[in-house]
Amino acid sequence: MPTVAPTKSKLVIKRNGKTTTRLVPLPTVIVDSREQMPYRFSMRTGDYSISGFEDVISLERKSLNDIVGSLMDGRSRFLREMDRLAEFKYKVLCIEATRSEIKSPYTFHSKVKAHPNGIMGSLDAIAARYGITVHYGDNRLLCEEFAASWLSKCYTYEWLEKNNHGRVLQEGDL
Repeated sequence: MPTVAPTKSKLVIKRNGKTTTRLVPLPTVIVDSREQMPYRFSMRTGDYSISGFEDVISLERKSLNDIVGSLMDGRSRFLREMDRLAEFKYKVLCIEATRSEIKSPYTFHSKVKAHPNGIMGSLDAIAARYGITVHYGDNRLLCEEFAASWLSKCYTYEWLEKNNHGRVLQEGDL
């Protein structure tokens, strides 16, 4: 299935019918030093946050192999991480796999004893218990695009609100 390239334009912010995009400073993305294959967009717990907003915005990234391992062999550690992630105002677990891929037999390693239904059930339970959004992406590139867009929106809304500009990008921004 072909996809559309990510936009190159900036997020538009308007006040009183005038564009005030320069009002919000450009964000600086913070990447956890343990990320083995970090996203390459220019922009406490989790793999990604925004400088100055590390206590309110957090994105945790997992590949299919990684999420299965985290929910099997590293389950206790991973659930402690989800406990910490739950404390953030903006929090998301971004998985580089579709729900269909998670619900299919795992072929990436012959010794995987995880059942797809158990993994999916655990992810649904994490979303329900901790209030963490779980984003399922078709591939790494689309997840990278999602991460950049999500971090940008969370940062912009939070910055506007924190600096008394209201929590609206522009009229009808949704």
